[in-house]
Amino acid sequence: MCFCVHYLLICLPCLSTDVIIASLDAHQDSPVIKNGSNTYHETFIAGMVHLEVIFQKPQDLDLDGIKFDWYFGDGSQLNHSQLQNVTHNFTTVESCTINVYIYGWSLGRYYSGTASKTLKFTGIL
Repeated sequence: MCFCVHYLLICLPCLSTDVIIASLDAHQDSPVIKNGSNTYHETFIAGMVHLEVIFQKPQDLDLDGIKFDWYFGDGSQLNHSQLQNVTHNFTTVESCTINVYIYGWSLGRYYSGTASKTLKFTGIL
């Protein structure tokens, strides 16, 4: 349902939210792996992990007005960030789920969406 607000005979346009469909990629530089990255593996060594939001829809999103709220699953977070890619130091040897909430204005429309990924850690670097 959409309502217009009338004030002094001016109608503000109805606001709607467009959905962002995204996924979260994670990789880690590791001296154990010769190519320097474990993008294709699902287990990690506790330490620095590179995280990247991959947009599936819309692909032409202008990121200037988009914000990212990062929740790293270890109790730490980064709110109202403009960073699509971050590196975080995980000090746990457990698993944790990273959630990122994506929201903001782009090209005159409001967008929102989420992406998440669970990482499993096998030891300490």
